[in-house]
Amino acid sequence: MNSTSHKSVVKFMSIIIFLTMIGFSSTTPVLPLFINFLGASNILLGFIISLYGFIRVPLNIPINIVFGKKNPFTVSLYGLTLILLASIFLIIANNVYFVIIAKILEGIGFLIYVSMALRILSVYTDPKRRGESMGIYTTGLLIGTTLGPLAGGFIASLYEIRYVFYFYFITILSSLTLLYLISKEIKVENENNKVGLKEIKSIFLNKPIIVISLSIASIFLVRVALISVYLPLFLHFNLNFNESQIGFTIMLIGLASLILTWPSGKI
Repeated sequence: MNSTSHKSVVKFMSIIIFLTMIGFSSTTPVLPLFINFLGASNILLGFIISLYGFIRVPLNIPINIVFGKKNPFTVSLYGLTLILLASIFLIIANNVYFVIIAKILEGIGFLIYVSMALRILSVYTDPKRRGESMGIYTTGLLIGTTLGPLAGGFIASLYEIRYVFYFYFITILSSLTLLYLISKEIKVENENNKVGLKEIKSIFLNKPIIVISLSIASIFLVRVALISVYLPLFLHFNLNFNESQIGFTIMLIGLASLILTWPSGKI
């Protein structure tokens, strides 16, 4: 796709992140119940789900340095492959150790994929329309995040929880296939970005960036604790919600974030 327009790249990347997030978030309403079923305590349950984020913190900067000069499409395929392996571990899980491995693979995979996807968008997006392009991309992400819990809850109610992990596998495999196909057609443009210790030090000395980062971290800390761990358990054990009702409730929360995202990219 040497003649591929910047707009087409944004479109394909938005479709890929939609498929990825609808699969990933489909596990949100059922994964705490599944881990609980495997015999984990609430403390262990919270730790396992949080591994997705914990594993990313120390690896974020090193991974971006290591893969900074690599083909971002190729490296993105590595990330999606790790996520695909995570879904397989969830499918075959018969104890919490399988889930722990899955969450570690998932965390590393998403870290690699998201970092490279943002690089791709920065290179193939018209600087004058970057806000709109990011709005479109983020909308694809949020639509997937919003619909995923609904799909996961419905599948679990109709069949059983393990079928949600099959759905996860299928969506990630679809993302991986689509990214592989378009990576063969797109000419990789050269980048002049170099990340070293000097650049990293300047980031840590930039107070606005640190404040914004800590603010985002605190928001997601509360979000993960409430939505990904305690809300599904509370709805199921205290209000007797089934999986589809839990998924619908979480979907409504995601819908609130979705409504204003695309218009905000035009501001």
